[in-house]
Amino acid sequence: MSFPASRSSKKHFLTLTSIAHNAFPERLDGILESTLSPAPLTFSLSQSTSPITNSKGFEPADPSNPLQVATSLSGKITEIHSTSTATEVKVRQVKKNDTVIVLSVMKMETAVLAPRDDVIERVGKGLRVVFIIIEGMLVCVVMPVETNRL
Repeated sequence: MSFPASRSSKKHFLTLTSIAHNAFPERLDGILESTLSPAPLTFSLSQSTSPITNSKGFEPADPSNPLQVATSLSGKITEIHSTSTATEVKVRQVKKNDTVIVLSVMKMETAVLAPRDDVIERVGKGLRVVFIIIEGMLVCVVMPVETNRL
């Protein structure tokens, strides 16, 4: 596609001319000037409090605790295999490499797997399908399967 020379060669600029309130990253207010607008533009940015992007509802895993299963990357939760409802946890035995949750990252799905044969004691706080979770958050706490030595 080609554009007339006058349209394709014209550059536009956006300049931050003043900051009225700086509490970054929670809030940032100020004035912008642009070659696209004759009048200055005011702006106000605030940090999202949507539960979909709010990592404060999750709990971090303890990397030194082998009973805690953590996410190895950030992504959107598409499936949770260890809960029956949003608030109730099934006591569920898992085998090594069973899927615990599935994360979607850039249209590719990645499963968080059980590290060994265990029983899921509880899931991490805040886990819900469609929520975005960050790397290192707690997926579940497991208990070793008791073996009978008869």
